[in-house]
Amino acid sequence: MVVGLTGSRAGLGTHLGTPAQIGGAVTFGQVCCRSMRGLAVALGIMAASTGLAGCGGGSSTNATATPTATAADTIPRISPVPIPVPTSATAAAPAPAAPAGCDEAPARIVEMINTAFTNGEHLENTRSVTGPSGMVIVGGNVVDAAGTRVSSADSWVMSGGSVYGLSSDARRHTLLPDGRDIIGDWTTYNDAVGECVVAATRAANG
Repeated sequence: MVVGLTGSRAGLGTHLGTPAQIGGAVTFGQVCCRSMRGLAVALGIMAASTGLAGCGGGSSTNATATPTATAADTIPRISPVPIPVPTSATAAAPAPAAPAGCDEAPARIVEMINTAFTNGEHLENTRSVTGPSGMVIVGGNVVDAAGTRVSSADSWVMSGGSVYGLSSDARRHTLLPDGRDIIGDWTTYNDAVGECVVAATRAANG
């Protein structure tokens, strides 16, 4: 279809965005084609502008965020100082076993010693060991009438039916004669019966 453009040519050209002065006859299809091409170019420019704007460093919901180091990441991590845990109290060591050879002190000898004390003392935690030639060495702690220990692990020896003092306090607190010359190496027996008395004392005190 051919349309002749005369008086209204300028108005149509201006409305469609084409030059107003179109020489000769112009078909309606040509006008529409030119208008669509102009619209496509305009849309292309807008799309390109939008794309460039997106490339300009602006944020985008589809952009992948690049993790950046923070101040907290640069701080060296220090292991916490361990807090010492209080330990339970160490259990008291059990009382040592009595040395070999410790025996109960004969009650008769203990009674003889108690009778010989000068100020009403008596023996506690008594033990005995066997000496040479059937001698019996008796040891014990000397306790006064008020119950206070005045001497520890003293020793006496019974020989031939008589009792003699061996340790210094055994001789000092009783009226019994000195027996250090009766038994050879008396200190060995004094120490032996003394260990028996110490073990008996610890056992008695728990």
